[in-house]
Amino acid sequence: MTGLTAYVGITKELDITPGQQVLISSSAGAVGSAAAQIAKIKGAYVVGIAGGTEKVDFCINELGLDDCIDYKAGDLDAQLSATMPKGIDIYFDNVGVPILDHVLDHINERSVTLLCGAINQFQNMDEIIGPSLYLRLAERISIMKGFTYYHYLDSFDEAVSQMREWIDQGQLKHFEHHEDGLEDFHNSFNKLFTGSNQGKLMISL
Repeated sequence: MTGLTAYVGITKELDITPGQQVLISSSAGAVGSAAAQIAKIKGAYVVGIAGGTEKVDFCINELGLDDCIDYKAGDLDAQLSATMPKGIDIYFDNVGVPILDHVLDHINERSVTLLCGAINQFQNMDEIIGPSLYLRLAERISIMKGFTYYHYLDSFDEAVSQMREWIDQGQLKHFEHHEDGLEDFHNSFNKLFTGSNQGKLMISL
């Protein structure tokens, strides 16, 4: 599911051209890491957002991203300006606010913000918080839209075939984070929302 989500998000919902400035949040996670690599395959300049120096190193040295922002280091606006001085053409959002608001302040004209997930909201579904800087979209004649993988189930075979080819060619890497046993399932599952995993979170039995 995560690979299919990344594939259809990048290849079906977005029309990435070489040199475009692409930002991907939760870039060390299962969907984000795949989406970031596919955007690189498409020729984009790709910057990730992750939490902590270990994940930043992972995104740059293992995933091959051009740069990565550590949202835990503070001053997100300064980091966005430093890593993406040409602005943001495409934002692949897996997190939601408050990071989304910071990003909207740096989007280019005719940019696209693609909503894939909102990790920051999933544990507070009764009081969802939306972006406060949404008028940046109007000011910069930009688009915000969302998608889910199940709208593209007819692309599953294509996605599997193409991603297998990229993996065989060494262009796409798959990473898994393993937790042992079901005894501590609750804490293991919560890693999805606290950013404690790198790649696809798995429980080994």
